[in-house]
Amino acid sequence: MSIAIESPQRATPLAPLPLQLEPGVPTAFYGTTDVAPAQRLAHWRTQMATVCDVRPDPGVDPSQCVIEADKWLLNGAMVVSTRHPSHSLVRTAGHARGDGLDCYLVNVSQVAGLQVDADGRATDTAAEQMVLLDTARAQTVHYRAGHTIAFYASRDSLDALLPRPLDLHGVVLRGAASVLLSSHLFALPGYLPSMTAQEAEGARLSTLHLLAASLAPSFDSLGLARPAIDGALRRQIRQFIDANLCDSELGVERIAGHFRISRSTIYRLFDQGVANFIKERRLTRIHALLAAPERKRQLGLIAEDHGFTNASQFSRAFRAQFGYSPREAMNGAAVAGAGTAAAPGAQRGPAGSAFAHWVRKVEVAA
Repeated sequence: MSIAIESPQRATPLAPLPLQLEPGVPTAFYGTTDVAPAQRLAHWRTQMATVCDVRPDPGVDPSQCVIEADKWLLNGAMVVSTRHPSHSLVRTAGHARGDGLDCYLVNVSQVAGLQVDADGRATDTAAEQMVLLDTARAQTVHYRAGHTIAFYASRDSLDALLPRPLDLHGVVLRGAASVLLSSHLFALPGYLPSMTAQEAEGARLSTLHLLAASLAPSFDSLGLARPAIDGALRRQIRQFIDANLCDSELGVERIAGHFRISRSTIYRLFDQGVANFIKERRLTRIHALLAAPERKRQLGLIAEDHGFTNASQFSRAFRAQFGYSPREAMNGAAVAGAGTAAAPGAQRGPAGSAFAHWVRKVEVAA
């Protein structure tokens, strides 16, 4: 994790990222208005399945789950404008391990505040008051019916503007800069459709600087947090694991030797077990390979390359993680969420890949 400044007043301007070649801002829309009422909730859950669980409030009729979401990709950041019913999004540690999404998220609601449990740090925000979340950690956010803006930023781009590693998960943004940032975020959807790539890059940089300034009042109270330091090391180890999933020697000893750290440190960082984490990541990689339209290799060879030499054990492990068989994944199976069948016309292939694919672009561009 890079630390570029000693104090927020001495922030070094971020270097612009390479601009996309095509004009304009990549955009996408998702909505359930045209989905059959009986299938709306299942369709929504399918879109989000690998990222989080969608849980409407008890009083919300599933057939009334009308959601409209516009997304704009800013080459290392993303803006999502959503109109929605009352609901909660629950992202567990299992979700975070499974999809590996690793960036910051700013959430703000225009009409009413948000109720947030950020891995044990609870807060209840007012209308137009923003909360910062870490997608690599567990979180539950309750959204009252209304209009919400989400801003996703690559981890490195924000960390470069901070004075030291900080635990930002669940931090409420305060101060005059946060008021400006809130107004800025709600204004962006009105301008993004007509922006050029160069203008979008300027919007990304100005948003990041306003975000860093909004965090400044909390620097002293946040201190040098162990979760931030541990998180940086965990991310490096996770990247190493993902780069070596086909290595039969991949394990605690190999990781400890590469990073020159103790086995106990690795076990502390991966409390669910290193071997289990490696297995989950291998299965996730296999799932992506099986569901890819251009897949050419046989199932058995793909599994064997990733350390699964026993076909029945592989099939059981795959079904335990995804809820369906490898053959079903090859045929485009998708799950809408726990106990819910996939909606007709919903995203096919890896469950929830539609939204996770866009968030992943935030990290790739950075």
